[in-house]
Amino acid sequence: MTRTAKLLMEKMEIQAKFPYLIEVTYNKNDGTSEVLRYANTDEDVTFEGHTFSAGFFKLSLPEQTSSGFTDASITISAVDQEWVNKIRSSNKRSTIRFVATIEHYENGTVIEPIEDMDFVLVNAQVQETTIQWTMKFDDLFDIKVPCDECNDRVCPALV
Repeated sequence: MTRTAKLLMEKMEIQAKFPYLIEVTYNKNDGTSEVLRYANTDEDVTFEGHTFSAGFFKLSLPEQTSSGFTDASITISAVDQEWVNKIRSSNKRSTIRFVATIEHYENGTVIEPIEDMDFVLVNAQVQETTIQWTMKFDDLFDIKVPCDECNDRVCPALV
């Protein structure tokens, strides 16, 4: 985040929006993929050279615990049945990039990322007008780092 965005967020009065952007990478059975981009705004948004279509989605973000992060969830509108067809036609998991942003006005509209996270979408539950996924967060707490012992062979200065 730039210094300007930080200063704007610290002010008590600011004219800015805080849209959420998502990039869903839908992996097809033939090995190809398709990236679908959405913004929870009333109008399309351009970010990093891509257009994010205005749409409805609701997020439940992960919470950090002492042992890692809890799972998040996302609910996307399925009124047009586009996602229902995609889920039924593939047995590959999709991934999602979630970006929380600040949209402010400085010689034109500027959109900057505040937080950027990647998830794997699992357990799709289709309702009448929505689809809800569990978003699995691949956190760094699952990485096992080998322990290195500090002794006279690896640290000769200790002798």
